Amino acid sequence: MRELAQNNPKLLRCFDELAKEQRSQGQYKGGKGGEAQLLLESYDGLMDTVVRRGKIYPGGVVNQCLLGGIQPEVLSEIISSSDPTGLFARYNIASLPNASHYWDDDNEVAIDITPLLVNLYESIDSLPEMTFRLSPDAYQLFKSCHNHCESQKQRADKPAMIYQYGKMPGKILRWTMLYHILWSVSQGQSPSEIVEKKFVQIAKERALYQISQVKALLSIMDDSGLSKMFQLYQYALRKCKAITPRDAVYKTRKCKNRGEAIEFFRRLEEMGYGQTVTTSKTIKFEAFPERVVPATVTEELEFSNNSPEPIVQKASEVKIQEAEDSSNTTSNPTVQQTLEVTETSVTEELGVFEKVKNCQSREELAEIRSEYGTPNVGRVYQMLANSSAPDEVRQSQKIKLWLWEISLGGELKIGKSISLKAMGDVSQNTCWYIKSVESDCLWVEKSVRKGEQPEVRRVQFGDVRKIH
Repeated sequence: MRELAQNNPKLLRCFDELAKEQRSQGQYKGGKGGEAQLLLESYDGLMDTVVRRGKIYPGGVVNQCLLGGIQPEVLSEIISSSDPTGLFARYNIASLPNASHYWDDDNEVAIDITPLLVNLYESIDSLPEMTFRLSPDAYQLFKSCHNHCESQKQRADKPAMIYQYGKMPGKILRWTMLYHILWSVSQGQSPSEIVEKKFVQIAKERALYQISQVKALLSIMDDSGLSKMFQLYQYALRKCKAITPRDAVYKTRKCKNRGEAIEFFRRLEEMGYGQTVTTSKTIKFEAFPERVVPATVTEELEFSNNSPEPIVQKASEVKIQEAEDSSNTTSNPTVQQTLEVTETSVTEELGVFEKVKNCQSREELAEIRSEYGTPNVGRVYQMLANSSAPDEVRQSQKIKLWLWEISLGGELKIGKSISLKAMGDVSQNTCWYIKSVESDCLWVEKSVRKGEQPEVRRVQFGDVRKIH
């Protein structure tokens, strides 16, 4: 490969089965070859020099790309969820949708895109060496993406996801430059040295897609509760009818017993993946073809992908915008009114941020929520939860608990008696006692008769039906 790179440093290695490339590494050295390490090093475009039997294989710049297909189950055998070398983080994953392709002679039209692709490649290949810089607004967007990846990296619980978030800022920059160049070349123009914000936005969306693909793949590799729930949901979709706890235990073998199956049914219902159907003998689960986000308290604590940027940044943007427009501002009352309304809204958001951040009790939070509204409190909660400061993260955990207590009308603390939603119990009126309160769940113990073994469960805040 070094000899090939001397003549043409741009290499594309295509594999119909990508597993062939992985399993061929080190086959002439008993599995102890250095091909895997060289592949990792070449990710940054460099290969080192090697001297073997008096012959020098010079290193240098190399653009080595791998392209191939692989089944998720086969990939899980090659790369575990631990991903000790970070190799998995260097791949870009794209799952093919399970869509039907039917042949239709009447509507088939031959389209040859080879000339278009060849023209694009030749145009890019003829470009001179260039240095690109982000525009100020593109830089601000990339900075927020980078900081978000850093905060998610600290919160990730699997090494594979930690590496993903660690590599993501670099990938975003690579994708940004790629989209910038492709756009310019397709328009018949020479790429500008200044990269606009819209290309960072496209790369950001590509990063979100990448993260979602990786999480879905890791859930297949993993054998945790969430993975079992997802596979249970897929089984219910294939059945096209309501499934019973017996199906979950004996046919899918994803649940240990009937109680765990019903608990999975309830959690899938709360996440919007289906609904439970209670009969005189059992509880069944019916899957939805598409997720329906339920209107619960958790909706108050979520951000969409198009979530607003941090409040402090928004305030500075308004001030900058006002300064830029001051020279062009006339006596037009409409313009003045627009600026005033924007400043007022930002001032209110800054006020709610400080109040929620310094809130010390559930009662105080209830007053803030009634004054500023639930959406504003939810946005501040999300900002605190995504913060890199430990104090703000701890405050977000308190806010989450208080919001649930406000919705349930009571206090979730050790010793309190509560009743749960139907989760395998004969009656919803069974009393449970809180043994421990964590940031995202409760440990509860079921009241039993004398001589019986006590039952302890871990439940989510959303599982609580009533506080007594």
